[in-house]
Amino acid sequence: MSEERTGPEDGEPGCDSNELRRKVARLESECQRLKVLKATNRGLARANARAAELVAEVELRDAEIEKLNTALAAANARAATLMADLELNMEELARSNQELERFAFAASHDLQNPLRTIAGLVSVVLRTSPPETPPAHVRHLTLAREEAERMLRMLSDLLEYSRLHAGDLRRIPVDLDDLLDQVLIGLSVAIEAEQARITRAPLPSVLGYRTPLGRLLQNLLSNSLKFRGTEAPEIHVSATETEEEWVVSVEDNGIGLDPADSERIFQMFQRLHPNSTYGGTGMGLAFCKKIVDLHGGRIWVDSELGKGARFSFSLRKAGSPGLPTVADNG
Repeated sequence: MSEERTGPEDGEPGCDSNELRRKVARLESECQRLKVLKATNRGLARANARAAELVAEVELRDAEIEKLNTALAAANARAATLMADLELNMEELARSNQELERFAFAASHDLQNPLRTIAGLVSVVLRTSPPETPPAHVRHLTLAREEAERMLRMLSDLLEYSRLHAGDLRRIPVDLDDLLDQVLIGLSVAIEAEQARITRAPLPSVLGYRTPLGRLLQNLLSNSLKFRGTEAPEIHVSATETEEEWVVSVEDNGIGLDPADSERIFQMFQRLHPNSTYGGTGMGLAFCKKIVDLHGGRIWVDSELGKGARFSFSLRKAGSPGLPTVADNG
């Protein structure tokens, strides 16, 4: 009797392997999707935490910025107050300078006449003194006359110094080479007397006050001729260029000076030597400084005792900050 294959009974659901595999696949896919969702949720949680940290940092920065803005506003208010005070002080300083200059003008002008009278009277006494006048009296009278005349020269320089104003001058293009030619002509007698040798390099054209600049060069050259050493004076005039200015130098082989005195010599009536050794009023370099100040520049000296001196001054180029580019009338 042959065997018969057994199978599901009629009415019993069949077990389809393909369907089972599909279900398994769906389950695996669902599991994978759940894993992805969990990972995404963890990423979102971390992102939310970081966002919260950033929000806290932004709020902290906002608070700091607010403090800085408050401090900046206070600083601006303080700066505005200081600027107002500075402008007021500048106005007061300008008034004080004007009053001082008027006083210097009046004092130097009014004192000259009495001094002229004294010098004149002493000269008369000297001329009319009998031969038997004691030599000591003659020396005393001569000294009195010389001192009165020196005081007159000092007052004259002070009067000229007080009159030196930018507002009274006209700023024009100045050829320093041409100006130096004229200064050397004016000093030709002194140059020949001292047997001085003067050399020069090309000088620039600048925008400035011609007459004071001529006085500046004249004073510096005269200074080099006066304070000569044992050898004949050798003086060199040159100029170097920087981005915003020209630096003009007058260098000599004279007696030089102590570096400790390099600032004091530019003050009024400051002298490093007795009047009996080197004459003058002590105003020459003070004039130089005031002239350079009028041009918005600087003046200084490089020197050592017995090794000559190099006086230098700077003149800003036309177009430099604070300097007009065209001539102006003051």
